[in-house]
Order: sequence, then structure tokens, then C-alpha cells
Amino acid sequence: MKIAIFGAGNIGAAVANDLIVSDSLSQKIDSIALVDTVEQIARGKALDLAHAAAVYERDLRISGSTEPSDIADAGIVVITAGRARKAGQSREELFGSNAAIVAQCARDAAKYAPSSIIIVVTNPLDMMVYAALKASGFAKERVIGMAGELDGARLKFELARESGKEISSMRSAIVGPHSEEMIALKNELGFEISDEIFGRAVQNTKRAGAQIGELLGTSAYLAPAAGIVKIMKYILCDTCGTLACCVADRSGVPLGRFVSVGKMGAIERNFAYSGEFYEQLERMRERIAGLKF
Repeated sequence: MKIAIFGAGNIGAAVANDLIVSDSLSQKIDSIALVDTVEQIARGKALDLAHAAAVYERDLRISGSTEPSDIADAGIVVITAGRARKAGQSREELFGSNAAIVAQCARDAAKYAPSSIIIVVTNPLDMMVYAALKASGFAKERVIGMAGELDGARLKFELARESGKEISSMRSAIVGPHSEEMIALKNELGFEISDEIFGRAVQNTKRAGAQIGELLGTSAYLAPAAGIVKIMKYILCDTCGTLACCVADRSGVPLGRFVSVGKMGAIERNFAYSGEFYEQLERMRERIAGLKF
């Protein structure tokens, strides 16, 4: 399968590198196409990644260009393109600058890779999923936002640090919007923990992205890339396992929820969500009602 990545920045390059170094996933793909508005970055990253592939003795074709047509026939299209969140900036403040970029990438995906599954990473994530869904015209199962697995992993990290529990013993427990309003599900963790420790871990999880931005001066990229590759693994291996991803419901409103991910995309799973989840769903419905891109 061919993998296409819009945006050859930190996240895009990290995704490509993760695929290259994976013994199992590198065998399931034949090429990676990086597309970026800055040709030198696209070509330079592609060349560096091609050298990495050679180190690992992978027979992969890796290209970098400014041409959307280079994504032709890709099975998965990752959209990381857009402005990164700066220190002190909310995800929502990025909408104006990023919506048009994501929408154009989605149109290009529909034109050159009409059978692909789109994975959206650009912030503000939930609204960008909506933009990609509408611009591409794809079925809702084929437009997936990566957020819940990242937020859930951050929560696991915080809980492990607070409680001494092993991360491998925990289940992902974040749904709702990829923002300060994310919803952590204590009952889904798989073990008992005090409200005090859980509450502290949740607050640290909500601040994690901003904290990394303050330290690095740009958005996180290694963990987001890992979250993307996890979704790609489920697609490439047709796992049909449960992940927390942002997808649209039947009425077209995107929000983080539990889905079954496989070669057909992300299919919503039945789950008894709380009243808070449905309140966030209605807020998201209001936010996307007047969106233009």
C-alpha cells in the first residue's frame, strides 16, 4: 500500500520514520509520498527518510514534492498540514488559518486517491475532521481524527506516575473533544483509583499539549505520530479493534468516541456515553453550523 502524508514537518516526518523502523508495518507498504508547500523541506525529508530506509534495508520508495498528484492511488492519506499551535495559543484559534488548508488536502485526496482513508491530525482536530469530511465527500467511516489515543496515552502516563500502576494494564479512557473539554472515563481504566489521583492526572493530561508547546516552542510531534501510526496499524492489519478516534456520527457531527478500526475505516461502536458527552456533542454541532472553508 502507498501512504501519503500532507505536511513534511515534524509530525509527518515522524510518521514516515515510524513506518520505516517497524518490521511489521514496513512490509505492508511499498511507498511513502510526502507533500509540502515548501519543496526543499519535502525533498530533504524524503531523502533523509530514504537513507533511513536503506539503513533498515527496506525496499520502499520515498518521495517528496509540492505536487498533490504525487499522492495518486494512496490507500491512506494523513493530513498534518497547517500551522502548529504556538505557546499560549488555543487549538480553536488555529481554525481560520488551517481550515482552508485541510479542506484542500481533502479535496486532493478525493481527486487523486479516491479509495483512501483519511487520517486528520491538524488542529483544532474536531473541526478539521468536519472540514475534511465535507471537502472530500467521503463516507464518515473513511475520515478519522487522531486524538483520543494520544489523550488516552497521556492520561495513562500521568496515572502511572501518580499511582505506580503499569501503563500496559490500563485501557484508553478519553472521549469527547480534543481540547480542555475532553472527557476522561474513570470506569474504563480497568482498575480502581482514588478520585483525587484521577482528577490530578486528568488535569495534567489536559495541560500536556500546552506544556510541551511551552517547552519546545512548537506542538508535540513524536507522540502524535505514534498515535497516527497506531491507527494505521489497525487499518493495514485489518485489526477491527477498538480505538478512541474522532469521527462524525450519522448527523455529521465529529467528536472523539469509541470506534472499530480496520481496512474499511472507523465504524462507531455502541457505548453508553454520559450526559456530558452528549452536551459536548451539541456544542460541537453549534460550532460547526456556520463553518466556512
